[in-house]
Amino acid sequence: MVLNTVMADNQQTLRDDWVLASGSGEPDQRATILRRPVLAGDIWIRENELPSEAERDALLQELTQLAIEEGAEMPGLADAIEPRTLPDGDREIWVRWLRVPNFRASGPRSRHYTLEAVTGEVTFGNGRDAGLTPAIGKDNIVVRGLRAGGGEQANVDAVPLAIKELKTSLPFIDKVFNLSGAVGGADPWTLDQISELGPQAIKNRGRAVSTEDYESITLETFSQIARAKCLATRAPADGKPMFKPGAVSVIVMPKGTERMPQPSKALLRRIEEFLRRHAFGAIASDIHALPPVYLPVAIAAKVHTAKPQDASLVERRVVQALDTFFHPLIGGEHGDGWPFGRSVYISEVFAVIERVQGVDHVVEATFVDQPALSRMDVDENVLVASGTHQIAIV
Repeated sequence: MVLNTVMADNQQTLRDDWVLASGSGEPDQRATILRRPVLAGDIWIRENELPSEAERDALLQELTQLAIEEGAEMPGLADAIEPRTLPDGDREIWVRWLRVPNFRASGPRSRHYTLEAVTGEVTFGNGRDAGLTPAIGKDNIVVRGLRAGGGEQANVDAVPLAIKELKTSLPFIDKVFNLSGAVGGADPWTLDQISELGPQAIKNRGRAVSTEDYESITLETFSQIARAKCLATRAPADGKPMFKPGAVSVIVMPKGTERMPQPSKALLRRIEEFLRRHAFGAIASDIHALPPVYLPVAIAAKVHTAKPQDASLVERRVVQALDTFFHPLIGGEHGDGWPFGRSVYISEVFAVIERVQGVDHVVEATFVDQPALSRMDVDENVLVASGTHQIAIV
């Protein structure tokens, strides 16, 4: 335990109302929140008159239902409607509108909007049969309590000891620094991820039953995880998964540029807690998130160069090419990394070296640890990584 530590979120919070748009009176009006991805915030609109009693009751009822679902404090009418008196004596009526996933259940007088949190795009109703249209007015649509996140880049930037100064002074605080790196920042899915994870999300509905479910919901939820491998009836013992009925272990490999990317203990703990909430209660206490085990592959090769004067340069290029080829995330024949348990063939190594600029041909190439083998088998729960290569220019 470390004294004088607190959790910190990488996000922007706006204390004041943030002007989103001016009501145009046109159906299906759209506006964009420029600070994104949007983590939280409510839209309030200045209306020309006080909503009717029936509309006020309907709005309060929707807010109450939302509070029940979120376990929040029960709202009052002041949480939905805010009359203001201006310095010149004029009065304004500000009304809170509610976010909905779509307008299918919205009537013509429903104060609803949709929000795409990743892009920040807000859409209002058409005023006929799918939500009310905002009143016409200048700067009369605002966002209150706006919070926006930092995405995956925050995980990259906030490495251990990256935070070293206070932006504003605080009493009795001399200095600050972060002992651990940031985790949890997420970017939206790419098209490839949508194609791969989308059908799985529809299939599992956020519940982990099969080994495939454990892997997919982990990848869906934690964008910093590049690969996941679920081992049924396995629990950690003596540093490796061992057979145990009713146990589940999920090996996770994070994104990273290191030779052997390793997840932090905090990330493993968060994944365990998440999986236990989404699995069957009977096995929830025996679910484990584990770091990957790597098999470093080292190559000994004799290479003939096209130009003898380029020997040292070619040697560095060959080592770099082998490091890239054996990287678990960006290596492999197609540059998309190595799957768990994928064997390595020495013929592939010949091809990698011969593609290097300046190489005339490969005289010899073997595995350093097992020179007699033409194929290095990899355990089904192990990932390949680059070892220390021995390259001789002849």
